[in-house]
Amino acid sequence: MPAPLLAQQAPAIPDSLVTVPALTPVIIRLDEEISTARHRSGDRFSIVVTEDVRVGEIVVIPAGSKGEDEVIHAAKP
Repeated sequence: MPAPLLAQQAPAIPDSLVTVPALTPVIIRLDEEISTARHRSGDRFSIVVTEDVRVGEIVVIPAGSKGEDEVIHAAKP
């Protein structure tokens, strides 16, 4: 009897480095609400990539990848 599959296989990694061109759209979802009442410049927050980012036919950032972003400027409304 084959062993149960416990985790999804990771996407194939290219054999060489790939540079993502400047201004390539990366569609993300925020994992938390960002508010000037709670956040200040320099605060970090979690994000998740919602669509594969491709360079040509190669997926360089798979959907579901987690990341972190930073509040650059926050001012009271």
